[in-house]
Amino acid sequence: GVTVGIIDSGIQHSHPYFSQVTVHDARDWVLDDGNPDFFPEDTGCGHGVNVAGIVSGSSTYQGRVIKGNSFKSDLTIERIFDASCTRRGPNEDTNAIWNEILDPDNDGNFNEPSSADISSNSWGDDGNYGDYNSKSKQVDRVVKGELSNGKEITVVMSAGNNGNNADPRVTPPGTAKNSITVGSIADFRNSSSQSQGGVAYDSNNLYVMSSSSRGTDISGRVKPDILAPGSQITTSALSSSYASVEGT
Repeated sequence: GVTVGIIDSGIQHSHPYFSQVTVHDARDWVLDDGNPDFFPEDTGCGHGVNVAGIVSGSSTYQGRVIKGNSFKSDLTIERIFDASCTRRGPNEDTNAIWNEILDPDNDGNFNEPSSADISSNSWGDDGNYGDYNSKSKQVDRVVKGELSNGKEITVVMSAGNNGNNADPRVTPPGTAKNSITVGSIADFRNSSSQSQGGVAYDSNNLYVMSSSSRGTDISGRVKPDILAPGSQITTSALSSSYASVEGT
């Protein structure tokens, strides 16, 4: 099997969408819920529950079956965002944030089910547009297996939602050379250049969302690497519910 490590705001462990998914708990860096620091429960942000549902899990919603893209994969969950979606915990240029999904039980075994084969990260810097810095370099080290005894890891990063900013470029660590950085598209466009959810498209690119970050980094490398659906995505949400979400 494959294990996807998600670093975000945690998960709702009791959500029926994840009832058939093996969830491995990594560190909770927030500790605002009174739970031990290895029980990464999402206490209000909800973003982590959304992301986890896009990756894995399945259920019936409004008379139809919905599934994650890799709906039978295991999940290893690490929490770095609190109930208000404020970032906590170590920076991504440290070993600590990555070690938690690579070896959550700290036993040095990177081939057991709890050790992530893929790392999914739907977040990034709020600045340093197009920069290749220490955070980007650390992601490249993770991909090459330098933190996991030679086990290479696929690291997926969000391109970000800065496409409408004066500087629309991807921010670190999505500028890593070896990450797969993902931008946002949709499969519907009305006469007002809006998607199903009313989100605007890039006027120069038929199905690219206008909010999706893009461009070259400081070395001329084009990011994002690929585009994927990012509008009206039905997924799990807090309180055992479901939601339609947008973004990268």
